[in-house]
Amino acid sequence: MQNFHSFDVTIDSKETARRIKQLRLQHHLSISDVQEIFSFESERGIRYWESGKRIPTIDNLVVLATLYNVQIEDVLAFSVNGEAGRLPAYLIYLFFTKL
Repeated sequence: MQNFHSFDVTIDSKETARRIKQLRLQHHLSISDVQEIFSFESERGIRYWESGKRIPTIDNLVVLATLYNVQIEDVLAFSVNGEAGRLPAYLIYLFFTKL
């Protein structure tokens, strides 16, 4: 019988928000620029992401990662068993297939 380690995986919304804002600023884009790229009616969604009030959907995470030429795990911050860190790709897959 195999012994499987259990993982308590959560999204760190504050760190994710910090990363989203940092990536935007590194690419010299305004919130308005990102709003236009996403065709959002207002800046509210982008502001929510950057304040940690909301986490982007998986579709929007893919667009953000593509826009900034990074991996999704460079945008989305996880906590595993209470400790911050990067998730291996297989855990990211498992996390999103359980949503």
